[in-house]
Amino acid sequence: MRVLSIKRNGRKSQSVKATIYCRIKIDGIPANDFSTFIKVESSEWDSDKQRIKGKSLRVNDDNLKLSQIQSDITRLFLQFESVNEPVSAQHLADLYTNKQKPTYIFLELVDLFEQHLEATYKTKEQSATTKPG
Repeated sequence: MRVLSIKRNGRKSQSVKATIYCRIKIDGIPANDFSTFIKVESSEWDSDKQRIKGKSLRVNDDNLKLSQIQSDITRLFLQFESVNEPVSAQHLADLYTNKQKPTYIFLELVDLFEQHLEATYKTKEQSATTKPG
């Protein structure tokens, strides 16, 4: 699996800032690219490193956002891989962009509900024991 950051120039004019898109590939099969909503001047983009050049706060924040996108997609991929469930690049892209919601089997929903109840009641018990009585 690969997660790439791609710069696309504005269609109407080269003077318009370029947008950074994300491309996911699994076994060489790409998903439809999706926008990261990060805009850069063409001269700011380092295509080899797939990062924005510079040291400003905005550049640092945007590069962190690109890293976070890659990490999130990798985490999604590893979740599927850990249960030996095949996944396509498009499915990962759809999950990441919320175009598709994850599906659960009944036992997974029960486990999630139990975890929610446990976390909720532990929090209430802890706050009840810390209150002066």
